[in-house]
Amino acid sequence: MSRRLLALLAALLLIVAACGDDSDDASDTGGTSDTPTAASPDDGAGDDGGLAVTATTTVRRLDDGDMDDSGGDALDSAEGLFGRDDVADEADGFTNDVAQEEPADDGERIPAEATALFVGRQIIKTGEVVVEAADVRATTDDIVDVVFANGGAIWGQETRSEPTPRAILTIRVPPLDFDRLLAAITRVPGVGVVSESTTSDDVTEVVVDLDARITAAESSVARVQQLLDDARDLNTIFQLEEELASRQADLERLLGQRKTIGDQIALSTITLTVLELDPDRLEPGMDVVAWIGTSVDDACPGKSSLSMGAEDTAVLCVIINNTGEDTLTAVDLEAPSLRLRADDFEIADGGASLDEIPPGEELLLTVELDADGGAINRVDAGDGLTIVVNASATPATSESLELTADDSVFLTAEGDDPLPGFGDSFSNGWDAMIAVVSVLMIVVGVLLPFIPIIALALYVGRRVVRAQRRRADEQAAYVEAYVAAQAQAANPTPGDAPGGTNG
Repeated sequence: MSRRLLALLAALLLIVAACGDDSDDASDTGGTSDTPTAASPDDGAGDDGGLAVTATTTVRRLDDGDMDDSGGDALDSAEGLFGRDDVADEADGFTNDVAQEEPADDGERIPAEATALFVGRQIIKTGEVVVEAADVRATTDDIVDVVFANGGAIWGQETRSEPTPRAILTIRVPPLDFDRLLAAITRVPGVGVVSESTTSDDVTEVVVDLDARITAAESSVARVQQLLDDARDLNTIFQLEEELASRQADLERLLGQRKTIGDQIALSTITLTVLELDPDRLEPGMDVVAWIGTSVDDACPGKSSLSMGAEDTAVLCVIINNTGEDTLTAVDLEAPSLRLRADDFEIADGGASLDEIPPGEELLLTVELDADGGAINRVDAGDGLTIVVNASATPATSESLELTADDSVFLTAEGDDPLPGFGDSFSNGWDAMIAVVSVLMIVVGVLLPFIPIIALALYVGRRVVRAQRRRADEQAAYVEAYVAAQAQAANPTPGDAPGGTNG
């Protein structure tokens, strides 16, 4: 009997000890907490005594049994979209694995997001980036590939072709991948960063306030629901139903706000705008310098003015500099006063060409000018001749843009014949005729708008003159008739006397 009693007492002691252990375990793991807790050494602390931190997410059970885990639906969709199990963990408080990362031995700093985790803060991180690219569509495709390769996803895309091509991307990414993705976007080939900005908004107080208001709203809904269940009067039921609907609407609104904030915390947002690169931003430029000398050796650089004999030879040198950042193509050159074109010039060997002048390079061209009795290329230079050199080119990246530049030199050639030759006389006469015809055309052009007014004035003046002449003729006839009548009255004939008889 005593043995049975002892065995029974031992069994009771074992049962009491087991129940005590279970209650201790339940008190340690059965609840949830919003604040980080220190993990035991067995939970991830290293042998060197490093600190491991575990973060848990607030979990609330609603009256209907559903569980709200700070935007759980959004996190579930994000987990499926990114295809990573750690996305939901990162969004749900950065999980134990992230929290238990120890500082590196080489002094590597802990990410800002992990630091925010240690102090239990809720951070919304956003970024806005504007980049330029020569081909918006191709660059956008490259950026999309980079986004997916760095843990992000495209939440929205808008492409416009007018007024200028551009693409606007809305990118969502877990906070821990935010900086890495942003850096990868700016390193895409052919992309130039115009502007870049990031913001971090601490919404911990907003989250705490929303949670408190949701808890109060749930309690209020539960109380009204209990009153409605106990109500028996029809009017009371109607009033309670209206009140319940209003409070449930408020609760749903708060839950929607809480889920939106939870989604923004779980996934950071980057708004990326890709603009078309303006070719004019390459700053194309061109400069032309003209010199003149007595030989090729002293022509570049030479002088801005030169006097030469009747049979001497001069050398005109032109230097075209590409002062911009874009390659110049389709270079053209002319000196209208001497009827010189680009083909008349000699191009220096080993340098640029008329087809292409790279940035920072120059093109050297020369041409010999022979004096023939004071004329150069049959143009009289005895009194001095200004030689204007015009150059034009097209930037390689903008075929619609034409650059122009010019310079000039002054050349005098002594003549040995004071009388002009036939060619000069004909040329001078032709120039004079052209000048006269030009003046006449200018006069006609000026008077042409006034021809109707002049014609009308001449017509009216002619009518007035005719009317005046007619009145003058009528007045003269009247005066003449009057004078004749007076003369006849003063000297009547015998046949016209009163009571007279004919001889």
